[in-house]
Amino acid sequence: MVEQKSSSPLPTTNSDSEIIKVRSVLPIFGLINMIISCSTTIYRAYINGDIAMVVFITYVFFGTFLLEYWFRLYRELSPTKNSLQRHYLKIGIWLLLSSIMLGFAYEISTFTSRAMSIIFFSIVLCGNSFLFYLYFIWDGKEKSPKTNKVADAQEQEKKPPLAPVDKV
Repeated sequence: MVEQKSSSPLPTTNSDSEIIKVRSVLPIFGLINMIISCSTTIYRAYINGDIAMVVFITYVFFGTFLLEYWFRLYRELSPTKNSLQRHYLKIGIWLLLSSIMLGFAYEISTFTSRAMSIIFFSIVLCGNSFLFYLYFIWDGKEKSPKTNKVADAQEQEKKPPLAPVDKV
């Protein structure tokens, strides 16, 4: 373990095992934050009689876990093989994300002006369109490099040779 000088009061190290330990603990903090935030929001909504908000926050809470599970399944599937399961996961991820985003837009629109609601809904629709493009049209496939060696050789012949540079 090598210690480095830092302006931080905590010592910094170059140990990979410590980084892995921190990364394995970070999701726990996110889970605790989500549980506290959702439970206080549900409590406040229930006290105020806003049952629609209680249902929505519960949906978002469990939808987040379902999304995490589907993302893990999607990453485990082969990216080169277009299976039916991969296609269904893409549809499910897109629908769940879209419904959560539209639900947030609806909940926010209940206490904002009409103009802000329209702006927020348009942002959500743009986000949904981007996700649709990302999952169904682009699909993460890069263009393949040129395989025609004759065309590559002809392009190299067209380029002027580099002039030698004199060192000063």
